[in-house]
Amino acid sequence: MKNKVYRAGLTLIQSPLFSANLQRFARSRWSRPLIRPFAALIRFNPNESKKKLSGFISLHDVFTRELKDGARSFQGKANEVLSPVDGTLTAAGHFDDKGEPEFKVKGHSYSLKKLVRLPEVIERYRNGSYAVLYLAPHNYHRIHTPVSGTRIRSYALGEASDPVNDWGLAYGNSPLQENYRLITELDTDHGGCAVIKVGAVNVNSIQLTGFDSEVTRGDELGYFSFGSTVILLFESDQWQWIADGEGMNIRIQAGDKLAEEMGDTEWNY
Repeated sequence: MKNKVYRAGLTLIQSPLFSANLQRFARSRWSRPLIRPFAALIRFNPNESKKKLSGFISLHDVFTRELKDGARSFQGKANEVLSPVDGTLTAAGHFDDKGEPEFKVKGHSYSLKKLVRLPEVIERYRNGSYAVLYLAPHNYHRIHTPVSGTRIRSYALGEASDPVNDWGLAYGNSPLQENYRLITELDTDHGGCAVIKVGAVNVNSIQLTGFDSEVTRGDELGYFSFGSTVILLFESDQWQWIADGEGMNIRIQAGDKLAEEMGDTEWNY
């Protein structure tokens, strides 16, 4: 019953007209009176924001706010993965080399095959490792590079998007592998890395802001307009995550250590 009610409500808010009007309002000056209530709700930190609260002209500006230089540090060790976002680490681990590679979030299984679709990408990561980070609406929404490397491609999959919060994961249509998502692949000193930006309901506008072929850990890749999810894939299975498993709830800031590479794996590119 809950699933039917959820899907009925989602059908309404996913309509193109509703979505377009919502985004238009959030980007307009008409949303300005809601900035201060929203800032109070998310506990807006004026000490780290590049703009003062009075300098924002719309809700969208607050959602996609930039931080002052130095507000986040990406100065970890060379063999570490640093978080690309502020959010919550909800799952991390290694793919089982038996059968189809899958990972679990909140008790629900997701398929690597359905997540990335391209055969060569599936093969590259099928024996590797992964991490899933959820961004709530109050989080800083800029996305950074977790490791240094060479950008080899970006491609988009999916169309409409379900929410990626607890309700969306429980009653949605496998949102992490079916929602609109933008995948950026890198070649690194640690093998392949894919940064998968997953859209949330009404937020298929994942905006890329970085286009250089060579990227340094901490460089900005883009931003979300609202809360969403980032999935990291690594070709290497040698990453030791700060926690391993699914159903975690570990708060993370961009630049925090997520994993350290163990062993002496060699990569040839």
